[in-house]
Amino acid sequence: MDFKIHIFCGTTNLCKLIRKSFLKESFSFNCSEIKDNCCNGIFEEINYLPDCIIVDKDIDVNFKDRIIKKFSNAKVVLLPSLNESEQKVKS
Repeated sequence: MDFKIHIFCGTTNLCKLIRKSFLKESFSFNCSEIKDNCCNGIFEEINYLPDCIIVDKDIDVNFKDRIIKKFSNAKVVLLPSLNESEQKVKS
């Protein structure tokens, strides 16, 4: 079974950089670029359930919450890692 990763980011450069790190791995990898916090129809474009989602720090916090709720069964990686105060709130 293929491990599916989906990245939500504010720039294609981030997607390209992360994609390079996965080249030698057997992951299925897709990316959605979120421009100007515009997210209309983005969920309809994703026709699979990712095993892991990676969310860029520049994504609007409300949309970030929608992403995490939508893919609640996926593992979540937030970029950059949460700072200490956010970790305490989330835990």
